[in-house]
Parts: sequence; structure tokens; C-alpha cells
Amino acid sequence: MYVDDLIVIGARAEDIDDFKREMAARFKMSDLGALSYYLGIEVRQGKEHISLGQRAYAEKLLERSGMAECKPCASPMEERLKLSKHSMAAKVDTTRYRSIVGGLRYLTHTRPDITFAVGYVSRFMEDPCEDHWTTMKMLLCYVKGTLDQAIIFPKSGGKGGLRIMVFSEAPPRQRKVSRSSLFSSMQTWRVTSTGDGAPLVCSSSLEQPPFLGSR
Repeated sequence: MYVDDLIVIGARAEDIDDFKREMAARFKMSDLGALSYYLGIEVRQGKEHISLGQRAYAEKLLERSGMAECKPCASPMEERLKLSKHSMAAKVDTTRYRSIVGGLRYLTHTRPDITFAVGYVSRFMEDPCEDHWTTMKMLLCYVKGTLDQAIIFPKSGGKGGLRIMVFSEAPPRQRKVSRSSLFSSMQTWRVTSTGDGAPLVCSSSLEQPPFLGSR
């Protein structure tokens, strides 16, 4: 039996070391040290937090889509954008469109800020048109400007706390594509904990959408 890249996660370093010693006694294995890269996800472990990002993967996606030299933009989609599956615009390469959407979907593993936008452009994979492609290009421009964006997990006792950022907007009265829609403002939540079992404290604020912070 061959097992590739087993990731061991634990709350205490002592428990992890005990587990590795037991595994090494039963199986032939190599200890590769602290996790730094796995399936396109970059892991950075600092004294106060652990971050998960996909900068290298995003750069390859931009290059594959022909957007490596694009001008960055500050939001993933236009405000109050209305697209239709029955667009009269010119057709685009379906295979290429689907491939890039698939790449963007994988990027959402560490980029929840683009989850809605990726889901929106995914609705048109069956028969994509030029206006759908234009929307996806804007999303890629946003990715270009936020390459260092990552999910950050503060360690117990670390400074700062966890900040969650999402784009949101009140639903428009009319839509050509169903469900809630786009982004005109950004809601942020800051979640903090004392690390000693005390309840979490959450606060929120509403602000205009700037570039998201980087790690």
C-alpha cells in the first residue's frame, strides 16, 4: 500500500509527535516537516496565525486565461448586473469558458470573497456568450488585484482575532437570473475570543468595498 502526503493536524505538538512516532513504527514513512503546500494551497504557519492562500495557483489561472497582464479592479462584479441565459450576444468558446470557471471554483477554497461571483458565472456554462465572458474577465481582474488574499486562522492567544469579509447587496426588484444578487457594499464581522473558553464576541460594520486585505 502506498499513501501520498498524509497531513496530521492536532491541537498540541506533543500529540502530533506521538502519532508520528507510532506511524513510523508501523509503516515506512518520511517526515516532511511543517505543512507548506498541498494541492495548490499555500500554507504559512506563523507564531500568531496560520494562513491558507492560492497565489501561485491564481497566477497560473490568469496566465491560462490570457489575463496575466490585466488591470486589477476593486470588486468582483458590476453592481446590479443582470445577465440572461438567453443572451443575444455573440457566442464564445464553451470549452475555454468552462475550463476557467472550473479553475475559479477551485480558487474558492481559500477565496470565499469570490464565491458568489463564481457561482453567478457558472450559471452560463451550458451556452456562454460574450457578455458572460466579459463578466468573468472582470472577476479575473479582481483576482489579479487580490493575489495575496488568504484565509487566516488566529492561533489561541494570538492578537487581532478573526475578520470575515463578504460582499452583499439588497436584492433588486427585477432579475433575469433568480436568487439574490450583487455587490454594492461590504459587510464585515470581527470575531474575537479570549482563548480561555469565554464566549465569542462579534461586531459588524457596513462600508464601501475596498481591496480586501492581504496576509
